[in-house]
Amino acid sequence: MDKEENGNKNKSQRRTEAITRHLKPLTRQLASAVSKTPPRPKKVESKSKTPNMLGDDFFKLFDDPDTFKALIKKLPSNIADLEYNVADHLAGPLQDKERYPDGWADVFLDFRQWQLVGENHIGIVEYQKRYGGKAGMSANIVLPSISIGRVGDRNSGRRGLPLITQEVIVSNPEDARRIARLHVKKQPNFTPLFYNSIISTTDNPEWQQMREHIVSAFLPNGSLQKIFPVTLERAKHCAKRLEDIRSQSADGSVNINDFLLYETEAQLQLALFGMNYEWMTETNEKFRQSMAGKIEPMYARRFIDELVNNMNAGDFHGPASEGVDDANVVKGPLSDALRTLNFEGKADKGNAFIFAFAGHDTTGHTLSWLVL
Repeated sequence: MDKEENGNKNKSQRRTEAITRHLKPLTRQLASAVSKTPPRPKKVESKSKTPNMLGDDFFKLFDDPDTFKALIKKLPSNIADLEYNVADHLAGPLQDKERYPDGWADVFLDFRQWQLVGENHIGIVEYQKRYGGKAGMSANIVLPSISIGRVGDRNSGRRGLPLITQEVIVSNPEDARRIARLHVKKQPNFTPLFYNSIISTTDNPEWQQMREHIVSAFLPNGSLQKIFPVTLERAKHCAKRLEDIRSQSADGSVNINDFLLYETEAQLQLALFGMNYEWMTETNEKFRQSMAGKIEPMYARRFIDELVNNMNAGDFHGPASEGVDDANVVKGPLSDALRTLNFEGKADKGNAFIFAFAGHDTTGHTLSWLVL
């Protein structure tokens, strides 16, 4: 390592340490404000549950607008350093100073209301309608964003300081087609949640190798044909469950979206992952609620830890539904594919997270639209 590179590294390290020291007093103040209790004595400060600026507690601080706005002024930002600030040239709420006088912070908190109920896409459409002009829902817009990468190992190192930044929502078909043909360097902002995975990796060759390996779990003859009996058995149970829900409803109605999301998650866990029926019924709804922000977010991480442990145990398989003969037990082709991934950075855990949630989410919502 030459002197210039070493000097830049030391400068960056000193900057990070200085910011961290600067944040500690504010973090303690925020913890006190949230709990509405006096600060703990200094001698036991290390034992207090002060929100971790580099962990999940950081996001709990968004609930109070004033403390959040004070917080982001202390965090590093890359917006002012940009030679070309895309927010000055594309549509979006960041240009609306009348509605959002505090700019980035006000827009972030406004959009967060959609995020909390899992309706980001609806919030984006509302902004497109309001600011997209004639382009409407095909308008590219700019939204505020917080990026949290990792320090050390790019996939599994400790979390770095949150970075104040912004993102472009590309909705114009021609622009999307052009971008897809060009090399675009991915940001590492997915690694805190998804570790190393086909979504979060910033290494293009690694992405290609990982994708080629995982696709084996979805081959019609090699994998899907083997799980079809289990899938069919679950479909029969699904029909019975739908009737049970309808008969127990006061007005005979069924929330078909929630029902289909439950069943697509069930199919993933039972067939592709090969988990047993008892574990699926115990975790299905709680995992989905955790990802939607309706219960504690950390449940989702514990769910993935347990899922990966079950995958690696190799003896956690079970039938597709209650009362089904053990002959219909499936071994889980996706579990096999993830278990044999030869990549660093907790690739098995990151990809399990993606398929457990995104796999059911897109399918469940698509089925809901088809039914409606």
